[in-house]
Amino acid sequence: MGLSRGSHGSGKERLRWTQELHDRFVAAVEQLGGADMLDFMVFDGILLLLGGATPKGILKAMDYDRLTIYHIKSHLQKYRMSTLISEKPHKKFERPSISEIFPHFSATCGAQLKEVIRQAQMNYQALLSDQDEDSFLSQKDSIA
Repeated sequence: MGLSRGSHGSGKERLRWTQELHDRFVAAVEQLGGADMLDFMVFDGILLLLGGATPKGILKAMDYDRLTIYHIKSHLQKYRMSTLISEKPHKKFERPSISEIFPHFSATCGAQLKEVIRQAQMNYQALLSDQDEDSFLSQKDSIA
């Protein structure tokens, strides 16, 4: 679990992830709900982000003095990439489905999210339409 100063004077300590330290990391991630990125949920028309282990939570769960949030963020990113690649290799140019990216994302949440986005688009289009009408009327008044 050796730490050493960076040779380029950055002051950040480099951490060598031993198998024991990595195992502690994996246990903390699993305890906190897994390495999946966040899931979505719509509640009363509000989009909520849920779930997944966060770097801050992992750092607390591991309770290892020499670790910093930067060590955890970096390792979590690499861990997510390695699990994503090893779980199911995709064909070149194939876009993964939402259920592959967010395995706990329910069809109900997806339908609710689509509805919220549709409502937001309609509201935005109405706002643009109102602005266009106001602009047209102001131009008409200035000509007359």
